[in-house]
Amino acid sequence: MLYIVNSKITNPFYDCTSMSDDLHVDYTGGLTLEQYKVAQSNPDLIAVSPEEFYKRLDEYRISLIQEFKEVSEEEYNTCFNCMPPKRYRRGRFFLGEGKVLDLFQLYFKADNDKFYSGLRSINASDDELDQEINKFLKNINPNN
Repeated sequence: MLYIVNSKITNPFYDCTSMSDDLHVDYTGGLTLEQYKVAQSNPDLIAVSPEEFYKRLDEYRISLIQEFKEVSEEEYNTCFNCMPPKRYRRGRFFLGEGKVLDLFQLYFKADNDKFYSGLRSINASDDELDQEINKFLKNINPNN
């Protein structure tokens, strides 16, 4: 099994398909990779192993996790009320709809009465989230 990905794009899902027999691109009527590149007018397509595909996927996933950004109280409340939170605890919640893979928008209210948000893994433990939030807050307000 091989995956076909675009070598120029970091999102491995973009232009993604597979080669179950390592020779013919699936769902194309038997095209080889070279024939598929011509049919798609895309010379940047390459075949990668499952290991390489998942490595690229993890790198892409990690690239989406950015520093928390301040949001308004209105945005915090709107997102909290627009659909049931996927997970809620201690004034923080994951928006009920995921963005990509295991990444969901995390919202929290800080002790400084400001609100913040950022993409984070829904699978992160409460302790991991506490550590990440505390580190972020300490960086933006080193006196506390």
